[in-house]
Amino acid sequence: GIHVHSTPNCRLLMYTLHGNKILQAMLVLFLLYYNWIAGYFKTYRFEVITTKFYPLVILGLLLLELIITIHPAMRVKGHESGKYCDYTSSNEVNHLDQWFYTILLPYWFPVVFAVPPSIYMVLKYKEADFIEPRKTQVRLTLAIAAAFFLTYLLYYLLLLSRELEALTVSRTEWQHLLGQSVWYITQPMFALIGHAWHICVPALTLVLDKELNKHLPRKGEKKKEIKLDDQVNQVNGRVEEKDAEVDLENQQYNSSPATTVVCIG
Repeated sequence: GIHVHSTPNCRLLMYTLHGNKILQAMLVLFLLYYNWIAGYFKTYRFEVITTKFYPLVILGLLLLELIITIHPAMRVKGHESGKYCDYTSSNEVNHLDQWFYTILLPYWFPVVFAVPPSIYMVLKYKEADFIEPRKTQVRLTLAIAAAFFLTYLLYYLLLLSRELEALTVSRTEWQHLLGQSVWYITQPMFALIGHAWHICVPALTLVLDKELNKHLPRKGEKKKEIKLDDQVNQVNGRVEEKDAEVDLENQQYNSSPATTVVCIG
């Protein structure tokens, strides 16, 4: 069927495009700041409280995403033809939304906020200040955060350079066409590289979590089922081996010179 660009569909699309990227960044920041606070206070009570209210934390993040993203989502509507979505605000407001919701909030603001907890945990990790299982949690959190910012780096650098170029450089029509061609080639490529973060999260968890590795199945390891008859045969075999060893020792003793001397005496 043909997708109709109605007003509810356009607003849901805008909310999803902006909201998912912002929610990913908020989850990474939550991991960093949770481990930072837990490592700083070194209290088990904080972890218990956070685990107990974890559903409320997730609900709070979703509510925060809704509050942040609902503003640009309400400024789009479906065109009368139903073929595309149309903005209801001016070009200046749309340009500000492009900066704020597409470039700054999903990546560059989280980069700035991620620096303090990351530096603190890296320094404490080098000083061996963490013990298990906190040490594994910190190592895994830093690896996931680094994977997020590194995989999306090229994509958001491209977006940032494109907006800065539009502000500072006056281009001819040919340069504009060439720039659009480069954009259409690199934008999906860098976006695909960014999506590799979703593969890095489970891969890093399997590699760095030693406790999880203990519960993973090992190739070639099969538990052998021993029946009752086999157990009895094994026990009887051991008894026969011991009896044979005793007989061999008696035979060696009887044939030794020491035995002859004792008998003569």
